[in-house]
Amino acid sequence: MKRLIIFVVVITIGTYINSYAQVPTKVLSKNQAFEKYPKFEISQKNSRIIKLPKFDIASFLEEDEAIKGLDVPFRFGKGFDVDYSLQDGYWENTTDGRVWSLVVESDGAYSINFIFNELFLPPKGELYIYNDDGSMVYGPVTNKQNLTKGLFLTDLVQGDKVTLHIFEPSNFKEKTRLRINRIVHAYKNMYSGYSTGPGTAEACHNNIDCYPNWGDESDGIALILLSSGTEWCTGGMVNNTANDYTPNILTAFHCIDVSYPYGSLSSTEISNAESWMFKFGFRYNECGGMNYWATTFNGANYLSGWVETDFALLEMNESPVGNDNIAYLGWDNRDNTPTSGIGIHHPSGDYMKISFENNSFSTSTWGPGGLTDGHWLINFDDGVVEHGSSGSPIFNQDGRIVGQLHGNFNYNEAEDYCDQPRAEYGRFDFSWNGNNTNATQLAHWLDPNSTGASTTNLLRSPSLTVPDVICYSGTTVSIQNAPNVTITWGGISVSYPYGNTGTSVTVRASSSSTSNNGTVTASFTVNNIPYTITHPVWVGTPSFTWDYVNSDTELSPFEYGFAYP
Repeated sequence: MKRLIIFVVVITIGTYINSYAQVPTKVLSKNQAFEKYPKFEISQKNSRIIKLPKFDIASFLEEDEAIKGLDVPFRFGKGFDVDYSLQDGYWENTTDGRVWSLVVESDGAYSINFIFNELFLPPKGELYIYNDDGSMVYGPVTNKQNLTKGLFLTDLVQGDKVTLHIFEPSNFKEKTRLRINRIVHAYKNMYSGYSTGPGTAEACHNNIDCYPNWGDESDGIALILLSSGTEWCTGGMVNNTANDYTPNILTAFHCIDVSYPYGSLSSTEISNAESWMFKFGFRYNECGGMNYWATTFNGANYLSGWVETDFALLEMNESPVGNDNIAYLGWDNRDNTPTSGIGIHHPSGDYMKISFENNSFSTSTWGPGGLTDGHWLINFDDGVVEHGSSGSPIFNQDGRIVGQLHGNFNYNEAEDYCDQPRAEYGRFDFSWNGNNTNATQLAHWLDPNSTGASTTNLLRSPSLTVPDVICYSGTTVSIQNAPNVTITWGGISVSYPYGNTGTSVTVRASSSSTSNNGTVTASFTVNNIPYTITHPVWVGTPSFTWDYVNSDTELSPFEYGFAYP
């Protein structure tokens, strides 16, 4: 007789200045969230409901139409400034802790998202946000996301009624802190393509998933939620000459420079940019498909920017090392004119798109008094760009970044985007030295050891291949996309009988009687930056059965089934 043992595994990442701390957004079948996370039913039954006031959506749409051609971020929502804390929700005791919940409803909203100005979760505490029909779940947010400064921005959760759900383990009672200072009602549908076909952008775009030859490059593209929680830009994560996995994001200066006087950044604008949310993988998972995966990271450190080429460079607070779905993009800082190229972007905050230029680039000067020939001028042969595409990279014929999108200075508001293939990208080669200061150039940050290199190649994040059960008989584990340095293996309740260095080693349970949770780790150092990738495992023969996700563990949210005699 066999019994089915269901247990849950997540890849969690260890050291890189800050811990690797991605938060997934999961799209499920209707009601599936309640099947996967039974404790959500506690929230469903007992939550307090807060309803947001109605507002004049038509006036917002009129404002958006009036600024459609300007180099400003794409707005999708109305933000309500609020002040809600744990006292405004409802606590329910459970056998292993307690659950807090709060329902927020905003009639007619396509989605709802939140900004927290206080967030502290104890070890093994988790926060989720899910929609009313159980088809979308954001989370878990864990103590790895605890705020030390700035704001925490959540992803958008589809629907006009969502629930915030916190699990607090019994041994950390009353340690959780949460304060909500903004709730955003999306009056534009950021998930229209998920259920009805084309997304929010115009119909002449090309879905990136239909062009697998550009799949690696697409893995470095981020949809950026600005600190208002209501606006989008696009950016790309760029490699450096040290190949050391520093998570630098290249985007548009005007995505930060949102307040008068324009042309220079205030301390407030920089502080706001350092609270951005970066969303990778917001695309369909197959050509013509509807499902998608997405992973978000919060917070960054502003490094440099220059209004003349409209570039800005930030370093994310959280490292994606260990996530094999994310890549660091290569670049070319030479002044060679590309013979063709492509742009990958999120027009109007839509699922990822790709646009093609089949001919040599031209140059342009952005507006009167702009830097002469400081931009690459593109007339796309297939696809266009829109609001929300700002900051997205343009790649040359070799697949290397040569600029980031500023906009179209000659935009004609009387024409649709699809009739205007013109686009202007701030030139990477001009931005390289910028205005000859660290604060206005790319060189200091992307060539940290002053090698003088003129190009870098795309670099994929290292990741582990590890089975979910480690037995005493032993098995092979390996690291993919490994750097050319020593890899040292370790972990909890495991041993390495034939040595613990190399890209592939044998691991086994530390003893024949071991039967508990453990970890497999791979550690390495690149350019004096230490990294540790951790994979939770079960060590030995499982001796228990889980039939649901247990929030008292940090093992979530991917399920696997195993049958044992």
